Amino acid sequence: LNTVCAAGMLYKLGFRRHRTGKITYWRRPALTGCQASLPVVFVHGIGMGLFTYWSFVHALAGLPAEVFLVELPHASLKICEMVPADQQAVSALVKMLARHGHQRAVFAGHSLGSVYLSWLCRLAPECVAASVFIEPI
Repeated sequence: LNTVCAAGMLYKLGFRRHRTGKITYWRRPALTGCQASLPVVFVHGIGMGLFTYWSFVHALAGLPAEVFLVELPHASLKICEMVPADQQAVSALVKMLARHGHQRAVFAGHSLGSVYLSWLCRLAPECVAASVFIEPI
């Protein structure tokens, strides 16, 4: 139910679901007339997925920049056999950005999401314009 609710709410905010490599993500294009050149990418932590972060996601949706919300099903109380390794995850995130015309982004990660950010900083630092580690592990 939480997944269905979150999907409906994200859709109403203008997000659409995509898949690149081993990751699934939601994307909301930059607001019309926005001059922001860098997108914002959020990677959630362990819990019930993006639904747990509803107020934070709602605030991100108010930004004029393009916004990406990365889903981690293996960290969302779901049975999941596929857990990407560091290089797989980084490759998928780099491809996600490239697919939408970006080489760099501002990344934010909470808890387990901070691990993905540390992988990016180590393996693809050229893609990280800025990083925000929220309660990092």
